[in-house]
Amino acid sequence: MGWTKRQNKDWQSFRVRMEKELKRLGMSGVNCSEAYWNVIFDYDSVNLPRPERADLMLDYPGAAIRYTTDGSEPDMDSRIFLSAFTPEKGTTVRTQGFTHDGKKVGKEVEKKF
Repeated sequence: MGWTKRQNKDWQSFRVRMEKELKRLGMSGVNCSEAYWNVIFDYDSVNLPRPERADLMLDYPGAAIRYTTDGSEPDMDSRIFLSAFTPEKGTTVRTQGFTHDGKKVGKEVEKKF
């Protein structure tokens, strides 16, 4: 971040370049976190343990967030996340990012409301 002027920073471009950069670092023996590819739960923590609205985000370009609420592991047949939701009390949401060809992105992330 230190070598790019603020006006030249482009988050969308960075997201696309990140996959190649992480592969390059791995091949060079650099151990770095790939948490960047994990699904992020975004919600108002004031109303915990059950927020009024919860949203899911994934920075991996072109990947879809698939999720379950029945305790099963998300797979390519699981529902695709489309918009924010109101979680039911006691619901566990399990999420996983997937590319269009079925490759898992990041690690499975789970949240119990």
